[in-house]
Amino acid sequence: MNSIDLKHVFFCWKRVPLAFSFFLFSLIILMGCGGTQNADGPPRYQLEGTVLFEGNPVPKGEITFRPDSTAGNKGPGGFTTIEQGKFKVTADKGVVGGAYIFGITGFDGIPIPGSDVGEPIQNGKTLFANIEIKKELPKNDSTIDLEVPAKKKK
Repeated sequence: MNSIDLKHVFFCWKRVPLAFSFFLFSLIILMGCGGTQNADGPPRYQLEGTVLFEGNPVPKGEITFRPDSTAGNKGPGGFTTIEQGKFKVTADKGVVGGAYIFGITGFDGIPIPGSDVGEPIQNGKTLFANIEIKKELPKNDSTIDLEVPAKKKK
């Protein structure tokens, strides 16, 4: 090889990392442009709302939501928490619309101190456990209000 050939080889070799970097950057950008469409299922939507118990916001709690298969919904289920009566599920983990069953558990939000053998219970005492409410959801981002029925007095 003469000196011209070596310069040409060196010049081309310097451009390979630049071209490879551009290719990777382009690939990353294209992968991020998918919206809320999941590769493994239908589009999901954001869901937010409030949860009331005996007319008051639930201080702390948990909500599971699952598609109501008896109503023909085969969408994904999910889980979120309640803080001061409010909850929110982002679109990436959200709902697809249709009939859903919400399982709601509420707590008073007053931490219970731990003992010698246990950790403190941050959510506090249970107000109610796994109350199920059925709701029909639209196929778009939505806001719902859930009212947990009052306890029956004995």
